[in-house]
Amino acid sequence: MNPVWSDFGVLVAVYAVVLPLGTAPLLASERVRALLCWPTERRVVNYLLLWVVVVPLQMLGYAAAVLVEDRVAASLGLGDPGLYGFAVVNYLVPAVCLGAAVLALRRRDAMPTESYGVVPLVVLWYGAVALAAMVTYALLMAIGALTF
Repeated sequence: MNPVWSDFGVLVAVYAVVLPLGTAPLLASERVRALLCWPTERRVVNYLLLWVVVVPLQMLGYAAAVLVEDRVAASLGLGDPGLYGFAVVNYLVPAVCLGAAVLALRRRDAMPTESYGVVPLVVLWYGAVALAAMVTYALLMAIGALTF
């Protein structure tokens, strides 16, 4: 198997585990749970559906960040573009997803009014958990590089 695809598989697996588990404590808040009222009536199913959508979007965001940063770094004559794009994606993806969810819930008149104030907290928490997932992935890759 191509090492790029196996690394990508590890990245997706880490995010598919760390993001849902890392954001699960937010579900202790009734205001956050109220956001999970759609598309089905079951919050657990909606929580799982959320991750089926968000994890691939996170991966697409990282791919776009790598492409943009590589092009910018090459045009500026910089060697290593850094991780700035990843940091932006960690907050941009949840902000866009939550914005779309809020719009969808408002159009269906299903948005609980008490949940408006919790949206920025959810974005910040998600960004921190996505950073933790990135660090976990980097550690796994470093351990893998040392053992092979």
